[in-house]
Amino acid sequence: MEEGGQLHGKPYEWRAGEEPSRFVDERSSILPLVKEADRKARTGKALLKQMLAPLTVEDFEANHYQKSAALIKRSECLDFYSNYFTLESLQSILRSNDLQFMENLTLNKIVTKKGKRVRRNVNSNYDGTSDYVKHKDVWRRVNEDGCSMRVLHPQRYSPKLLRMIVALEEHFECLVGCNLYYTPPGSQGFAAHYDDVDVFVLQVKGKKTWSLFPSPSEQDILPLFSSNDFDEEDLGKPTEVEIQPGDLLYLPRGAIHRARTGSSESSLHLTISANHLHTWANLLEHALPEALREASTNCVALRQTPPRGYFKYMGASNADTLDAKRQEFLAKAEGLSALVLDYVTSGSAGDEGDDTPMDHAVDRMNAKFQEGRMFPLFGKGVRTPGGNGKRKLADPDDQELVKLDPQTELQLRKQGCARLMVEGERAILSHCFNNSIEDHASGVERQWANNPATDSRLGFQIEDAGLLEAITRAIKPSKVEDFPVEKGEEDVRNEILNAALTAGILEIVSPNKDKKQRV
Repeated sequence: MEEGGQLHGKPYEWRAGEEPSRFVDERSSILPLVKEADRKARTGKALLKQMLAPLTVEDFEANHYQKSAALIKRSECLDFYSNYFTLESLQSILRSNDLQFMENLTLNKIVTKKGKRVRRNVNSNYDGTSDYVKHKDVWRRVNEDGCSMRVLHPQRYSPKLLRMIVALEEHFECLVGCNLYYTPPGSQGFAAHYDDVDVFVLQVKGKKTWSLFPSPSEQDILPLFSSNDFDEEDLGKPTEVEIQPGDLLYLPRGAIHRARTGSSESSLHLTISANHLHTWANLLEHALPEALREASTNCVALRQTPPRGYFKYMGASNADTLDAKRQEFLAKAEGLSALVLDYVTSGSAGDEGDDTPMDHAVDRMNAKFQEGRMFPLFGKGVRTPGGNGKRKLADPDDQELVKLDPQTELQLRKQGCARLMVEGERAILSHCFNNSIEDHASGVERQWANNPATDSRLGFQIEDAGLLEAITRAIKPSKVEDFPVEKGEEDVRNEILNAALTAGILEIVSPNKDKKQRV
């Protein structure tokens, strides 16, 4: 059995509490390159390359990602992030949107209580109301009371940040979040803690001193959940780094940190976060139940009844007993557990080439990603929620089907934006084209009505799985007649392809001369 901090017999390389590796970007003018990266960043890597320069993406992923902090210094390019966000952008968000305390904005400060520094939440206006944020009251809380302002999900109000999130989600293949923080001089908004995400800190305005602490135990390395506030007396000596406008600080998931402004200058920074609940443990949460079902179907030993009387020697109250029957029971359970684990990576028949519970777990993780991620952005405009580009989709019950000639060519609008998975006797096609800006990173579980005009999850008969798989693989133009279907089921194919067109998953590449013929 591997120890908590071991990987294949080697200690896990964790240096998050140590001095960050420093990289100096000496370029004096980066804005044109940033704009060019923004234009090209539909693949994501171009944007990440500019964010990390001069550290290469390959070096970052090999030596720092989920291992150690990294600091990119840009003293020659203080306006590095001005193409994405400024103080004026924050003021515009506060003035132009109906923000609610806790849901969209929080105010926090660290105060001394009984000799200890603790976090105080001040989420209300001066008249005591705590629903909609009043612009002037927020700035009074910040400037007069010393509160640190946090705006959650600012990409909902900023097309430029939205483009950044879309690109990075495509690169990391997981949900990417964003928050912004404004802290007045001489203030600290949060106590020492760690987060359950990898964080990129983008310093937009002012300076801030970050303190990085060593992890108390192996359980705090790459945690699945965020920590409560730490008492700094329980932590080791911190490493302190100052970041200024243009700098980037990367903190791996679980890095214990706090940040404070100096006495003379306020600070504005963005955080970009990735890999929330995106771990091997989360994959196994999906794979193990199915592996158990498969093993139970095929192995009579798992279907046997446990020995009579095991209540007497098993259970937490009997954990300290040396009963021989208890030891025999545990040995039997260990053997059966190993049997179940074998099914995680083998098909139900054990044949090479069969899909496995781990394959299905990956499908579920990807489908969840598709249903929660931001939709791709096409062209210069930002699409409104629920539509595809500038095209408003009708309810399919009121919509005539597009007659698809066998020679009509279709293809995916965006590679990697749809996923097929099987749930029982249903084939599920999940995609991102009907996701809304308002729901992004909200954690809200949506209910699906199987409406291709509004839903990001569409259900079909299991017999349609082959056709649905072909849809997800239509990277290059494919003729309608080449999408597989049983003879005599051409109408079913037409209906399913229309659903994919309505949802925005597919697009017509070269329709026949009559174009959209109605039937």
